[in-house]
Amino acid sequence: MGARPATRAPQLTKIKARVLPMWHPWRRNSCADSPERSALMYKSIVVAIDGSDAAQKALETACGLAKTFDAELHLVHSPQVETTSISVGYTVVDVPVSPAQIAEAGKAVMEAAIAKATDLGAPPKDHTIGSGDPADDILDCAKLNDADLIVMGRRGLGAVASLFLGSVSQKVSRGASCSCLTVAH
Repeated sequence: MGARPATRAPQLTKIKARVLPMWHPWRRNSCADSPERSALMYKSIVVAIDGSDAAQKALETACGLAKTFDAELHLVHSPQVETTSISVGYTVVDVPVSPAQIAEAGKAVMEAAIAKATDLGAPPKDHTIGSGDPADDILDCAKLNDADLIVMGRRGLGAVASLFLGSVSQKVSRGASCSCLTVAH
C-alpha cells in the first residue's frame, strides 16, 4: 500500500453579497428602510363586516395591518334579510322584515365596527353600507377604493354545504383583482 497523497483544503473565497435588512411585518415601519420591500406594503385595505365573531376577528387583523403599514382602512357591510318563519297551529307564517329595520340593523353593525376600529387605533377613512349581494358589494368597494387587500372572516360551513353553496369569501377571492385574506375565528 502506498502513501496517501496529501489533501489540500479548498481555499475559501470572499463573496460580496448584499444583505437586505430583516423584514418583520408585525413591526411598525419595518420595511420603510428597504426600498426592495416597499412593494409589499399595503396602502388601502377593505374589511368586510357582518357583525359575526369571524368578522370581528377580521376587523382586528385588518386594523393591525393598517397600523403596521399606515394604510387607509375602508369598511363595507351588506345587510341581508334573514327570513324567519314561525309555526302557528298547523300553518307556517313568514315574519316580514321591513327595509327600515334592515337599514337600522346595518347602521348599528357599522357603527359598532367604526367604534372598534377607532379603539384599535386605526380609524376608518370611510365606510359603505351596501344593499345587494354581499360579495358584489365587497368587490365594488375594493375597486372604488383601489384596494391592495380585502380582509374577510371565514364562516364555518360544513364540507358538504360549502361544496354546494359556496360562500361570500370564496366568491370574493375568485372575483378580486387584489390580494384577499380570509381570517379564521
